[in-house]
Amino acid sequence: VGRFYTIPVLAGIGIILNLICVLIFFNKKLKSNKVFCYLGFKAIFDIGTLIVRILYVIVKCKTCSFSSTYSIFLASNLINDYIKQWFAILSVLSEILATFYQYIQMKNILPRFQKLNQYILISILFLIVCSFYTYELFSTDIYVSKVLKDKNNKTTLIYKDRESEFGQSNAFKCIKIVGNLFRDFIGVLVIILLNFLIFYQFRSIVANKK
Repeated sequence: VGRFYTIPVLAGIGIILNLICVLIFFNKKLKSNKVFCYLGFKAIFDIGTLIVRILYVIVKCKTCSFSSTYSIFLASNLINDYIKQWFAILSVLSEILATFYQYIQMKNILPRFQKLNQYILISILFLIVCSFYTYELFSTDIYVSKVLKDKNNKTTLIYKDRESEFGQSNAFKCIKIVGNLFRDFIGVLVIILLNFLIFYQFRSIVANKK
């Protein structure tokens, strides 16, 4: 019950703060800078992640009358297993791009990458990520758990979900590991490495000015 109230409130605060970031980073004076533009995209994807968290809490409400319907289980699996995944990975990719452009700006090699349109690049990444995570759509089966009848002989079907045959397969587990590995390890490692290079470049610039 506590989660039903606390997560939407905390997520709501996060959405407001990220909306402020979007308004700042996509300001006319800043959005021409690719660093701020990609940070703006990151804020948008973080908003998406937070909205997904709110929706997931709502559809998983155990005390609500709609909690055991087919459409709710379908929405729950779609939100938590599919949409949440690509919002999270797109947020990481946006941060990588923002950090990368910060580094090449400091290295004065930005003109080589200036022709890469940020909107086209994000759109391509969006399509790739959405396509990759489609495997999640086949990992769960929704089945009829109970058939209830009331006094008026009206039938109510109670649904539950379970891992599908594909969801239990080694192929699914391997694909899942690859996706999680990139999002939670490789992506973070690349960001750390780029920030280390930025720090090193900054020290070099400061040393040269002395």
